[in-house]
Amino acid sequence: ATQDRRCTRGTCPKTPGGCPCVQPGGFPGLPSGYHVLRVVRVEDSEMWGRYASRRQAIATRRLIHSGSIERVDPPTMTDELARRHTDVFETLDEELNEVYLWYGTAVRTALAIAQKNFEVKLAGSSFGTMYGAGAYMAESSTKADEYASDEPGGYYDG
Repeated sequence: ATQDRRCTRGTCPKTPGGCPCVQPGGFPGLPSGYHVLRVVRVEDSEMWGRYASRRQAIATRRLIHSGSIERVDPPTMTDELARRHTDVFETLDEELNEVYLWYGTAVRTALAIAQKNFEVKLAGSSFGTMYGAGAYMAESSTKADEYASDEPGGYYDG
């Protein structure tokens, strides 16, 4: 069950636990699988440089203070995926609790993020914010997919 999956038929209000349409056995029910049509990788080298610099500063600070950090438990779903596919995923620093997360949004929004960067002040403007203002990420691609949408008839339709 999920609280934030929208009714796919548009007939049910937002309901804690999800509407009957998106429950196991409901119609159309929950997705039971997926088929990847295309993947578009977007990188911002300037942002990556800031991240890498900050990550190094955190690692250095941890060495100086030799404090232990509580590990993510249980490990995120993407940990095993990243370990199996080192040709696609950069190795993460588990000592710093680095994880891969997914972000689902509309195609036009994704293209705007790629062109103009990610603006946190716009986060939640399409679906609202369940836990307050901020950017919501997921460890599961299928969860992020709940917030993704096609542009019917567009290049990325599907």
